[in-house]
Amino acid sequence: MDYFDFQSIQKDELLEDLDYSRYFGGFRRTQQDGQAKRAGYKKDDHGVYKVALRGMGGCAIFSEKSDYEKFLSLLDKFVKQYSSVVYGFVLMTNHAHFLVRSTCTEKLFSQVVRAYIGYYCAHHKLSGKFIALPPYITEVWRVNWQVKELMYMLNNPILAGMASKWSAYPYTSYGFYTEEGSMLSKFIDVDTGLVARNFASFKQFRSALRKELRSELSLKSIK
Repeated sequence: MDYFDFQSIQKDELLEDLDYSRYFGGFRRTQQDGQAKRAGYKKDDHGVYKVALRGMGGCAIFSEKSDYEKFLSLLDKFVKQYSSVVYGFVLMTNHAHFLVRSTCTEKLFSQVVRAYIGYYCAHHKLSGKFIALPPYITEVWRVNWQVKELMYMLNNPILAGMASKWSAYPYTSYGFYTEEGSMLSKFIDVDTGLVARNFASFKQFRSALRKELRSELSLKSIK
């Protein structure tokens, strides 16, 4: 399966008119009465959100290994409490990104953040809020956009110069998609279905991830 090249989209093309069937099985175009019509249309996948948390004033929100682990444990607790799903994540030093399916995303993450702040302040003998609320939340209702957001999260540590390869940074969901699994599975469950449904194998997913990384690095060098 070929991976969709987002940079190949022309400015005058509408996303609704693109043929995604080669990439994500979503759309197929047919000709009828001289007009292009979609057949086998797959409904937009609403209910999936990207979430960003940031330290206030750019401050660190994780200081040691146990902080990352505690945050993931709290996230897993509230995700299950609200019958939600985590598709992917990355925890950086002063911010974090998540891709989730939930009907109460803001409430879920607000409770995670408050519980984590309580833990962090008690553990490090500090006081005060240091994570901005409400969280930054955007719905990602196209499957190809969801895949792109997930790839951005996994590539984030490399783009930030914090790791040279995906497996070298311990606080992302990357390991969950591999055959070996992730050491973080003792703290949180990740639904790997987004990758499994859209790629024939992990090797194929990794190839697409590498292509996206190269694209991001080229754009970064231009800037």
